[in-house]
Amino acid sequence: MPQAMAGSPRAATAGKPESWQVRVWQVRAHPAPNHAAFRQVFSPGPGARDRREACPQCCDPCTELNTEYFNTGPDTAELGVGAPAFMATEDLYRSDLLLARHCQPDHPSDWAGGGETIFVTFGSYSDQHTLERAGFGEEFFHRHGLHAIHVLSRDNSWYQHEEMEALLEAVRQRTRGFRNVFTYGSSMGAYAALRHARFLQATAIAMGPQYSVDPKVMRRENRWQESFHLPFVTERRQPIAQPRRAYVFYDSRCKLELLHMRRICRDITVTPVGLPYAGHIVANHLASTGQLSRAVRQIVEGRFDSARCIHAVWSARARSSCFFETRTELLSRRHPHRALSCARQAFALHPRSGAVLHTLARCLLRVGDTQNAVRMAQRAVEREPAALPYRRFLAMAYLSAGDFEACRAELETLLEEGTNLAATYHSLAKYHARQHQYEAAIDYEKRALALNPARALYARTLLLHRLARKLHALGLGALLPK
Repeated sequence: MPQAMAGSPRAATAGKPESWQVRVWQVRAHPAPNHAAFRQVFSPGPGARDRREACPQCCDPCTELNTEYFNTGPDTAELGVGAPAFMATEDLYRSDLLLARHCQPDHPSDWAGGGETIFVTFGSYSDQHTLERAGFGEEFFHRHGLHAIHVLSRDNSWYQHEEMEALLEAVRQRTRGFRNVFTYGSSMGAYAALRHARFLQATAIAMGPQYSVDPKVMRRENRWQESFHLPFVTERRQPIAQPRRAYVFYDSRCKLELLHMRRICRDITVTPVGLPYAGHIVANHLASTGQLSRAVRQIVEGRFDSARCIHAVWSARARSSCFFETRTELLSRRHPHRALSCARQAFALHPRSGAVLHTLARCLLRVGDTQNAVRMAQRAVEREPAALPYRRFLAMAYLSAGDFEACRAELETLLEEGTNLAATYHSLAKYHARQHQYEAAIDYEKRALALNPARALYARTLLLHRLARKLHALGLGALLPK
């Protein structure tokens, strides 16, 4: 390990202005035999929070991709168990909603041109509505001795903030001293990485980017309906302009992902990397097949071959839970039992992954195995308690099992937290409708629709609740689905 890692925290900020702070990466040995080390991350000072990352054998890839898991992660000897790594950081821009933080490495990179390279990463869609979290790929870039500026958003507004121009100007002032500038992100982060690469005079690396989630632009896109109310003012003012180069990784078998890809290609020239059944979070699939760090490094060093990357990922698909999860989603509606088989294969690969447990629970509920669906949904929430979709699904699983008290308790907890209230109101409407309390169901559905009037699901469900109320009043409740 480099001397600065094993030294005092002052070594990380030696020669830096007072605005620089210290972040510490503490690597610990795993108690189980033959398991990789895990990292405990913390920042000294008042109000500091610890964040612990589990080892590859125990956990699915982190949604923030702070490290690469599975076969791509470093072994215990490389990390230096017990040796703290001190990382100097500086906030280039901070407001209530946005943060741009520069993390400087404490040892030289062994990548060709690594010393003249800086990454600007954009955070993904997250259930953690705080700026005090790790940036996208933060530990990965630090481990490889690379400069990185991490842009984080407190909410999930797809960076539709008027202050983005000020933030990007602050970032550009810092990146001007580097020869090679890359923007990098996944999903919402990839959206920003593509749209702001030209302004930063950068090469974009986009993992599963969305061209837009504005329903007026992408009419067939229905996965981000909670974002339909956004004004999209910065998007309309700053369309995609041609960056130096653009590498776009996407699922070539997903129709919606292909629609976004085609719209992107109408605006700019890209190097497409289509990965069959990679899912929307392409970076997780790349990491699980051992190709993420290799692909990023080859792009930086100017020797990336998209055909070889696609072949390598496809050859290693059998050890990727993401591959089987994506297959599960494609099969779930028409072939629920085949989908369940795929979900079980994903579970066999990573039995402690929250995403895998959630997918398996949904499949079990679809085939009528309510008891096991509830059990798997509970385990998914235990693994990732901050994942709001998992908690809402658990409430609905309780409802399907007839456990109204547990369903109500879970929904009331979500209501108190006040995050994504529209979805919670919609779930509460289902809860009351199941008990034939249609006035309450209609009231909650109206609240959901008021918060997100663009979501067709809420309007459609409101009509169904009104129809159910009328049938129930006429004594025709037997016609209603149970």
